[in-house]
Amino acid sequence: MYGIIVGGYFLLKPFIDFSNITTSLNDSVGVSASNFILVALYISLINSFLEEFFFRGFGTVFFNVSNRWLTYITSAALFALYHVAMMIGWYDWWVFVLAIIGLFVSGIVFHLLNQASRSLYTSWFVHMCSNLGINTVGLILFGIL
Repeated sequence: MYGIIVGGYFLLKPFIDFSNITTSLNDSVGVSASNFILVALYISLINSFLEEFFFRGFGTVFFNVSNRWLTYITSAALFALYHVAMMIGWYDWWVFVLAIIGLFVSGIVFHLLNQASRSLYTSWFVHMCSNLGINTVGLILFGIL
């Protein structure tokens, strides 16, 4: 996941304007180059666990319906929508739609990983690696790397 995200950034960089991300993060939540490393550590280690606990743990129990796939789809959709407010204004509309679809598919994959391993730690590890990839891109965008 780390390689896919960082590689995807370099592959898509000529086609997507990423310049709005740092401005948006700074304006909306005060994330800047000076505090990005601490924020990135929190997002990768702690927030990824909280999201997995809520969307794959508690969320699965809360949205538990007789059809397991309906539960997975509901939880994955909420996981994707949860990220919408953070990403508004970052990209052109078509990139935004692709990001939401990617988050939805990731939510389904996280459920399948947990189902196969019978553990929440599996999706947390993959989610953590994904966030590390996103945060590496952030380090590049903020000019730290």
